Amino acid sequence: MKIPEFGFNSDHFPSDNPDGFLNKSEVVSYIKAFGNFIGSKIYENENVENVSKYKNNYVLTTSKRKISAKNIVIASGAFGNAHIPEMHNN
Repeated sequence: MKIPEFGFNSDHFPSDNPDGFLNKSEVVSYIKAFGNFIGSKIYENENVENVSKYKNNYVLTTSKRKISAKNIVIASGAFGNAHIPEMHNN
């Protein structure tokens, strides 16, 4: 994976690679560092069982918790097998 900005070393996202190419563990570290930088929580290894809209928020039901959020990011990753769920027109 290449993240162009990653090649620019900074206090928040240190990098030894001037070209910005990242391996799997570096991608995970980058995402965690970015989440900390913007003050966001990142949950790993949870299955999303349902996403619904309630007023101005999304409500996610996962295998471990319920989360209410104004915005969500769905990131299945470049290093795993994609699973595209069936979409319902509700």
